[in-house]
Amino acid sequence: MAEHSKKERRAYLNDFHSDDSGTYSYQGAYYVLQGDSKRIRREMAELWGSCAVLAGVTIANGYIPAPGMGNCFYVLLPYLVQLLAAVSAGLAVFRMGTGRKPLREYVYQASVLKLPFRFGLAAVGAGVTFGGEGIYLMIHGADDQAGFAVLFLLLEAAALVSAVIAYRGVFRMKWTVK
Repeated sequence: MAEHSKKERRAYLNDFHSDDSGTYSYQGAYYVLQGDSKRIRREMAELWGSCAVLAGVTIANGYIPAPGMGNCFYVLLPYLVQLLAAVSAGLAVFRMGTGRKPLREYVYQASVLKLPFRFGLAAVGAGVTFGGEGIYLMIHGADDQAGFAVLFLLLEAAALVSAVIAYRGVFRMKWTVK
């Protein structure tokens, strides 16, 4: 069987090797979050908190009957992008764990390295959704749903802020190979 290149999807399996008894052990690189335990706890708490807020308000906005969410593609499409990016980022943060244990290289690549793009995409989705709802309200008005429209816009602003906080937080984290 030929060696797999690093570009292949399951190339990380090449880092598992069997011993004489037939059990497999991981022989690849490990990544460790640098800093004292207080700093690591603070950074991880900020990341988990902002990710939870992002996911929570994004999901909550799906249940609000805001005027533009019913039938307007320029509100619904960016909201869908925001929702998918928020869920994907949440799963990556969950997979990353607490950051105290060394992460295997394939977990690091699938979670930590992908977070800036996912949080950035969620921030762009939230900003465009906010703008799209604003445009919808200017064109069509809110009718009797003004309260829902205001709540929707406030939650979208909270989603945008939390995505930006998480995005910046990921770049402050320093990881090294162990």
